[in-house]
Amino acid sequence: MGEKQIVESFARQSAAFRPLAQQVRSGARSRMVWFVALCGFVILNGKTLWDSIAQAYFSGLPLALLIFPWVIAALFAVITHFIIDEVDARDNLYIAHQSAALDLYLESLDEGDADPREMIAIMHDSTDELKAAKSELDKYSKRAQLFERITFACVVAGFVWSLVGPFLLVYIIRSGLT
Repeated sequence: MGEKQIVESFARQSAAFRPLAQQVRSGARSRMVWFVALCGFVILNGKTLWDSIAQAYFSGLPLALLIFPWVIAALFAVITHFIIDEVDARDNLYIAHQSAALDLYLESLDEGDADPREMIAIMHDSTDELKAAKSELDKYSKRAQLFERITFACVVAGFVWSLVGPFLLVYIIRSGLT
């Protein structure tokens, strides 16, 4: 296999990975939309459930306390959705830089003045442009992953609080601890 075939193979493999990355981000965006919908449903309909399971009537501050984790989860889901969009934009920029570098290298191969170290630099993202684009992509990817995990933790906390919170609040209210 010649050098040109190796470069073209690398370009094909990089291009083949892109739909997978987009599919993963699309799934994450979809989860965030569902989390917002779930949170909205609980915010609008949770009072009936909480009133019935605790056999009490919640209003004012106790109701706000029951709704609070769902509001936080919804906010984190919206923020995460926007961060995932930024990851997509940074990935597009990185792919554009990588594609341009590969095209320039292939052109230099055709002209006979290619330096194999340039290809190695492209493969390892060690050119200045690729390094900067990859660094930005990685930074936003890590943020998106962190915010997605925080969102999931908030949703889980909302479920737990929705089951435990009403009883705890009734106990506090009835025992006069407020």
